[in-house]
Amino acid sequence: MCLLSESKVPFVSGVKGGGQYPEGERLNITCLMAGPEWQASWVLPSGATHKGSNLEIRNLKPSHSGQYTCKAEREDGGIE
Repeated sequence: MCLLSESKVPFVSGVKGGGQYPEGERLNITCLMAGPEWQASWVLPSGATHKGSNLEIRNLKPSHSGQYTCKAEREDGGIE
């Protein structure tokens, strides 16, 4: 079982069932922002980053457990 927790702002869609997913399942989560001037990136539990609003993990494993944080940055440098 993998347990994922997400940041509250900006809004994240795709997290279901309290963030618990069976091993081997595919996970697709999306960071939704207020407008096109925002650029999204994800901070993974390992500290690595993933650019883009969509994050897909195939074949979930317990090692994928942890907090996934969506960061939104405006083109002018503002961060949420």
